[in-house]
Amino acid sequence: MNNTTGGIPCEIGKSSHLHAFDLLFNHLFGEIPNELGKLNSLSKLILKWNQFTGRLPPEIRSFSKLEDLDLSINRFISSIPECLGKLLKLHYLDLSKNQFFQELPKELEKGSIPNRSSS
Repeated sequence: MNNTTGGIPCEIGKSSHLHAFDLLFNHLFGEIPNELGKLNSLSKLILKWNQFTGRLPPEIRSFSKLEDLDLSINRFISSIPECLGKLLKLHYLDLSKNQFFQELPKELEKGSIPNRSSS
């Protein structure tokens, strides 16, 4: 726990060579900025246990190297983007403890990602 508060600044998009972005268990809130999609070198994105809200930005489709994605225990309220199913290297996905209002897209059905949780 870092006790970091606030939101993710839009300037994060300038860190294009970042491989891991882990903000686990802080007091972060607000929407994920679209500029996060510019981090196309990411292999790990962990935003678990914060207070992020809104939708998942469609720019996450640019995370072609992403292997681990944990957005659990936040306050996201949207549909789950189908583009998550196109992240071919993704092997861990946790979207649990949010307020997504639809079933998992077909692209994310059981078996397509070895370790996933969406309940």
